[in-house]
Amino acid sequence: MSSQVYFVSARARYGNNLHDKFGRLITAAGMGDVVAERDLVAIKTHWGESGNLAFIPPQLTATLVKGIVSAGGKPFITDTNTLYAGSRRN
Repeated sequence: MSSQVYFVSARARYGNNLHDKFGRLITAAGMGDVVAERDLVAIKTHWGESGNLAFIPPQLTATLVKGIVSAGGKPFITDTNTLYAGSRRN
């Protein structure tokens, strides 16, 4: 069984910015099919470390929160600790 894969180009232009694209991606991926009314929905993120670029920017996290709310969910943002010696270890 194959999985559905979605791709959104990071290129943006007037009238088709990343927020709009991400919002359409959330809808196309079926957010409303997996989030029920009053579901608590965790958004796992981390606040980054010096030089790290591998995280969802807060502006796109806001778009995700809006998508969850519009599907009837109750989002909250959470983080995790690390298991290595780094600036997030505590």
